[in-house]
Amino acid sequence: MLEPNLNYTNVMDQSINLVPKKSFEDENFRKKASIWITTVGRIVVILTELTVVVVFALRFGLDAKLKDLKEEAETSKVRVQQESKFVTDFTSTQKRLLYIKQVKAQTIKPWEFISKVTATVPSGVTLEKIEYFETSPIVVRASATNILDFGKFIENLMVEKSITEISLKEASFYKEKGSYFFVLEIKF
Repeated sequence: MLEPNLNYTNVMDQSINLVPKKSFEDENFRKKASIWITTVGRIVVILTELTVVVVFALRFGLDAKLKDLKEEAETSKVRVQQESKFVTDFTSTQKRLLYIKQVKAQTIKPWEFISKVTATVPSGVTLEKIEYFETSPIVVRASATNILDFGKFIENLMVEKSITEISLKEASFYKEKGSYFFVLEIKF
């Protein structure tokens, strides 16, 4: 069995030397390289770990920004689609307004023509439709109870000085209705 050392004075007299036996400059190349690699290597590993942690933390912020940008893009896309319908409607309205301005500026106004045509309609002729287009002749669709009323209607139109040409585009007789249906093209 071992006996305990009860000599406390011996322990107190001992000293610890923390100074290395050789200085760094006195070491050989291998030892210098290993000391340098372990010192610099620790710093590189610590910096790498810090970089990884920072990038990992930044990823959450960047993911949140990406999500916000995607939501904003979807919102903008919906808004653009809604505004494109508005723009289409707006340009269509502008075209119609331009057409109305051009029609008002013409020498023969459609409402004047309609009043002239309706004034010349004999009692046996019924106007069904009057089509007025800016670039094409006016089309009158009508029906007459007998051929004499049709002739009288054409004769009344020919008296109008502003009319340059009258063309019969379609004519038919409906026996069951007992009426003549006709389509006229009128040029000014």
